[in-house]
Amino acid sequence: MRSRSLARRVMNDGKVARSAAHLSSNRPLLRQYANVEEFGTDEPASKKLGGAQHNLIQVRRAVLRGLWSSEIFIGVSVMDALLFDAFSQLPDGEDPVAHVLRFVQERGMHRPGFLVVPVHSFGIAWAGWLTFMRNDVNVSFFIDDYGLALAAQSNSMKKTRVFLDETRQRFGISQRLPDELLSHWIRSRGLHWLETNPLLLLKAASYPGGYYENQGLLIAKLHFAAALVFLLSTLQGTSDDDAGENLSTRMINNFETLDAGHYLVFFRGPRRELDGDCVPFFNQAPPGLVEIMDLGVSISPKHWERNQDTRHRVVHAVQDVQRGYFSTRFSSDRRTPRARVFRKLFNALALFRRSFRSRSHAEEAIVNLGAAFEILLTDNYCPCVGASLTNRLSLALAGLRSRKERGRLMDAVEGLYDARSQVIHTGDPPASDIDIAKAQLTFVHAFLGVAEKLSRIPKTSSQPIGDILGGK
Repeated sequence: MRSRSLARRVMNDGKVARSAAHLSSNRPLLRQYANVEEFGTDEPASKKLGGAQHNLIQVRRAVLRGLWSSEIFIGVSVMDALLFDAFSQLPDGEDPVAHVLRFVQERGMHRPGFLVVPVHSFGIAWAGWLTFMRNDVNVSFFIDDYGLALAAQSNSMKKTRVFLDETRQRFGISQRLPDELLSHWIRSRGLHWLETNPLLLLKAASYPGGYYENQGLLIAKLHFAAALVFLLSTLQGTSDDDAGENLSTRMINNFETLDAGHYLVFFRGPRRELDGDCVPFFNQAPPGLVEIMDLGVSISPKHWERNQDTRHRVVHAVQDVQRGYFSTRFSSDRRTPRARVFRKLFNALALFRRSFRSRSHAEEAIVNLGAAFEILLTDNYCPCVGASLTNRLSLALAGLRSRKERGRLMDAVEGLYDARSQVIHTGDPPASDIDIAKAQLTFVHAFLGVAEKLSRIPKTSSQPIGDILGGK
């Protein structure tokens, strides 16, 4: 994090600079209040107070946009308190925004912690017997360059604690795991899923002021992590045959539950230990989180040890899309072709992921995957969308060397699209079997075909996807 450059970027916005100047000129008014809560909840009896409240929000919004676009999720209430204290207490001549950002950096509030999310229906291929025969082994899959770890159910709280600490170290987090806090959560919250369920651990920089303050941002980040798992699983395919699935951890020694009422967020603490929240679902889990928890695939670590180049390719593609999505989501103008492309890629990945739902019907998977292709490859609606989709798909698959394989993938999508039209327009199930796995594999190659050409996004265009792929 570069606090000086971010402060300059924030203050280069004329509106933000005027808001900051207004607050600095009304420092005596701010000093009448003990804290930001009193200031923010006081009824604006005068235009001066109402103006100060409004301008603090404007400055806070600009600062958080800058941080969030870099995936540094400082909570709204935390930033409100820091900015209020800076504007009310700093002497004249000192820049409150630069002071706050410097404080965030010096205290390490921008440094990452990690999330612990219970998932279900997930497995590590070929490793089911290890969970049954070996009590000293944690069955897991790490993607260190992404900051993602997946673990099979441990059926042992001791093994789970060891895995959490091992992951913390692999993520490069120096602060220790808060053992007493974790023990308190286990005693008081009934976190049986830490033993019975597979776990998804994701490195993330979050410093919240309350349980739910950064939840939407973290769910968006989890969305990309889950999509990465499905992309890798699809490319992995059936190379390890059915025996790998039959010996997967989701088939052996699995006592997972859907009754998981919390997830864990560990973040930077004031001393040598991480701080954290055990976040309750509050009656029901957010819909986005429910989808992420349904991770109904198996991953083969041995396969990806043998195919490191492909793994790196997929990871880098997802990272590029993720960075672009967050940087444009919080930009001042979300109507640019660049912002539009990254929103489309985000939504396409969401629908692709939904085509794997473990409890869905085939019709639902067909419709979701068909929509994922349309969002990924088309720019606008037109009556000839089918022809446009076919043309764009051929361009996206141009990187595949085998013409025969490209033809098979194209045929799979043509069959999928026909089945999707039948399901939507008639309400009937498809008349013939659809190779949904082949169509999902086609999506992965098409996604890579788009994601690896993002440098071609034009500054102005009504068809940015077409421009990226080099077609109409």
